[in-house]
Amino acid sequence: MSAATNRQHHVIAGNRYVPFLTIVVLSALTPAVPHSFTPDYAWWAAAIGFIAIMIGVGYLAARRPATRWLATLAPLLLFPAIHALRCSDGNALAGFGPLIDLPVIWFALYGRMFEVWLAVLGGAMTLFLPIVVVGAPQFPSTSWRGYVLLVVISAAIGPLIHRLVSTRARSNSALRRSEAEFRATFENAPIPMAVVGLHGASANRWIRVNRALCELFGRSAEELTSVKIVELTHPDDRELTETRFDQALEPDAPHRIEKRYLHRSGRTIWASVSYSVIRDDNGDPSRLVTQIEDLGVRRESDQALLDAIETDREATERLKQIDRIRSEMASTVSHELRTPLTSAAGYVELLVEGDAGPLTDEQRDMLDTVARSLTRLDGIVDDVLGMASPGQHGPVDPGTADLGAVLQAAIDGVALQAATRGQDLIVQNGVSGALVAANPGRIERVLVNLLTNALKFTPEDGKVTVVGTRNGGEACVAVIDTGVGIAKEDQARIFERFYRAGAASANAPSGTGLGLAIAKTITTQYGGKLTVDSEPGTGATFTLTLPLRGAL
Repeated sequence: MSAATNRQHHVIAGNRYVPFLTIVVLSALTPAVPHSFTPDYAWWAAAIGFIAIMIGVGYLAARRPATRWLATLAPLLLFPAIHALRCSDGNALAGFGPLIDLPVIWFALYGRMFEVWLAVLGGAMTLFLPIVVVGAPQFPSTSWRGYVLLVVISAAIGPLIHRLVSTRARSNSALRRSEAEFRATFENAPIPMAVVGLHGASANRWIRVNRALCELFGRSAEELTSVKIVELTHPDDRELTETRFDQALEPDAPHRIEKRYLHRSGRTIWASVSYSVIRDDNGDPSRLVTQIEDLGVRRESDQALLDAIETDREATERLKQIDRIRSEMASTVSHELRTPLTSAAGYVELLVEGDAGPLTDEQRDMLDTVARSLTRLDGIVDDVLGMASPGQHGPVDPGTADLGAVLQAAIDGVALQAATRGQDLIVQNGVSGALVAANPGRIERVLVNLLTNALKFTPEDGKVTVVGTRNGGEACVAVIDTGVGIAKEDQARIFERFYRAGAASANAPSGTGLGLAIAKTITTQYGGKLTVDSEPGTGATFTLTLPLRGAL
């Protein structure tokens, strides 16, 4: 225990002992006052001795607060002193009996409940022991009846006072704890907070501020509490502040306002101020507790959000513009291709008909292949035009296609490419005779596109497997390669126009990114599905699924 704490404890103990010792000392001096009895000086000296011992023990108890039994013993020593005073001056008529209440009251105020009952018992023994020892004739009935009442009163008021004091102590402890918690919460709150005075010199002033408020204003607590709030307010909002301060205590007044303050540097602080009224024991307003939210951060966040939205809108517009340019370019290129394609197809037809001379069977087969390729290319141009200007070419005529025959035609179309690269092309055509509601030429373009992609992204000497199957009312063609594969993040976009997966961009010749988009569009128009399943480095499987119309 520190020296300052010791001194404080001694002062408190002294303040407690002085009133009781004053009563005891004055009572011990009364035998010296002239009256009808002659004091017995031996008993009087004994009484003064007991009082002196009591004072000494009380002094030691004050010096050694940890020695609890000394604090209990000191008041109890008053009982032998009372007995000696009675014996020295008139016994039952001495009038010292009421002094037994002093230890009871002492323990009720500063001790424990068992000490209170100990004092009551000690007082009863002090009063009644002489009656038992000496006998009734020396003690009038009025005296011992008075003693009975005195003991009963002590037994009643002692515990009552102790309970009242204990209750008050617990209330004070709870209040101190609550104040400490509020102070800690107030000081450490991340939100700027202040307590505003309402009366006298503290009216319209911050009488307490927390660290967050000091940081918000760039000022110390002393600076903030030394001036009125209006002096820290933006000049344009000072009249509003004074008006709202006058209205703050009205029952229906709003408890939130937005206003501007001034930072130490002179910059403006936009803030939302909310407050609640603290009332005294009489229910009258005594203070305001305010929370001040810095709106600057929120306004910056709102502005950043607006900027992000505007940036996103501009990016969307740019994407739309790019998409429009791509569509226009695809349309233009398709139209430009139409003329040379038509011319080439015409000359091939003339050659096949023999206008330029007779043809060998080998030459005729070659021209038939060229003619089919030109027809397929013409269909691709139509598909590109359809994607560039959707809805401008009327409804799709489904027709009827033998999926097995279409698959074989597509295989024949890419067989030379596979042979040139040394790739194995394995076919399991389980869809022969499967009729689907689709245009044969367009479905062939879908299959050729899938086969060409598989060969393109499969290394030389690799393998591409084509499996045709029927499944209930559907026919499926799966094109399985052993190529580079497609990453998960690319699979969701691989059927978009002009999109090329990362692996495709790095490992294959450049392309337009339209092939799979065209294939997906054609498949969807005929009520089918085109899906992909792949893992990077393990190849890819594209599956075309079309509803069956019937069987041959």
